[in-house]
Amino acid sequence: MTCVVREAPAEERPLILAMSADFAAEGCCNGVVPFTPEQLEGQDLFIAWAGAEAIGYAVGHVSEDARFIGRKTRGRCYEAEEIYVKPAWRGRSAGADLMAALRRRAEAARCEQLQLTAVGKDWPRLLRFYTDRAGLRFWCATMYQEIAEAPERGETEHEGVS
Repeated sequence: MTCVVREAPAEERPLILAMSADFAAEGCCNGVVPFTPEQLEGQDLFIAWAGAEAIGYAVGHVSEDARFIGRKTRGRCYEAEEIYVKPAWRGRSAGADLMAALRRRAEAARCEQLQLTAVGKDWPRLLRFYTDRAGLRFWCATMYQEIAEAPERGETEHEGVS
């Protein structure tokens, strides 16, 4: 079954909030928290549908003065805040269809660039999706390492390190 992506009217925001909570609960991404109703205000909202089932969403907005990982963008930029597809529907074009909806909105707003920051534990799959299927170019990677028990300030063995 193919999906249909359309702009989400206000009465469908609870569906996005519920899927956002599901996304956070999956644990597939580091630090993802569910959207609040206030965070959806002023955003472009799209829902992917398979028949009567909402299977994913996309959230984005136009930014006049965006910074993208330490680099200022030129002119108007469209920021894709979040794209989510329910696990059972992944790999079946819904993500690419949602990304295309955001791209069309960026083009209609005469943006010079579309950007997003993607987070996920399965980063090879994520990178393949955004570069191979969605047509984005790779810019940079931010890495991290958990520190089990970081010393309190002032308790370091090295002089000058705090």
